[in-house]
Amino acid sequence: MRVARALGPCLAVVLATMALPVAGQEGTSRGAFLSPVVTVDQDRLFNGSQYGQSIVAQLEERGVALAAENRRIEAELAAEEQELTDLRDSLPSEEFRARAVAFDEKVVAIRATQDEKTSELVALRDNARSKFVADIVPIMAEILRERGAVALLDKRSVVLSAGQIDITDDVIDRVDAAYSSLQTGTPEVVDDGGTQTETDDTGQEAPQPE
Repeated sequence: MRVARALGPCLAVVLATMALPVAGQEGTSRGAFLSPVVTVDQDRLFNGSQYGQSIVAQLEERGVALAAENRRIEAELAAEEQELTDLRDSLPSEEFRARAVAFDEKVVAIRATQDEKTSELVALRDNARSKFVADIVPIMAEILRERGAVALLDKRSVVLSAGQIDITDDVIDRVDAAYSSLQTGTPEVVDDGGTQTETDDTGQEAPQPE
């Protein structure tokens, strides 16, 4: 499943602003590699964190269910078409024509409905990815402050860099730690009732998908 992956210039600006040192701020964490710029591998961050994996699993489950529904509908329509074909010689031409037109209209309507469901699933994937990034901005901003950085770049946009400025593993560790602290269990990103946001006892928001 491919979803929108770019951090985007707006997020980069937000992170840079949040990373600026403020009066009274504690010193940089011991052992952190100082750099004005750090990078993150967004795909590895999403697919390698428990939070991201839970989103992927639920979206895949939704996709598998939709594919199964499409196959079932296709089989039903094929059977109905064959039944209508078998009746062709025994029905008056006008009646057969009317049934054929009605069947074609039914197929068009069903196809439109299923296409809409597919579009909704694609939009849900994009929204879930965007929600994931928004939820972990504070964690990334915290690491930026610790590194003395003022900018975060997508690793794919960097031609050459030192490995020490890649904060992906650090972000994954902290996202996993925050995810594990949730009291409500796995945050649902897919729900037939609509998109919702659930807040757990720690004050964190767990996305619940449509």
